[in-house]
Amino acid sequence: MQKSILALVLVAAAGLQGCAAIVSGASNLGNNEETVNQKATDYFQAKPGEVKVTNIQKQALATDFRAQYKGKPYNCTVYYGNVKCEAVPR
Repeated sequence: MQKSILALVLVAAAGLQGCAAIVSGASNLGNNEETVNQKATDYFQAKPGEVKVTNIQKQALATDFRAQYKGKPYNCTVYYGNVKCEAVPR
């Protein structure tokens, strides 16, 4: 509940100040292991359990993590709620 209230305050502050970094930080507050797993599953259009997520690291504006899908490793980032993954070169 407190994170939701803080996120709303940060979003309101962003509207007043026009600061995109505050909005990104507010959206990043909600990222946890469960939400990162769901976002990765959605990104790969996979079924639950097909994507393995490890090394979740929350930064101020983004959440970085490693994903493994169909035997291939990926470096991924959640930024502004959107996931971007790049295959790790072998």
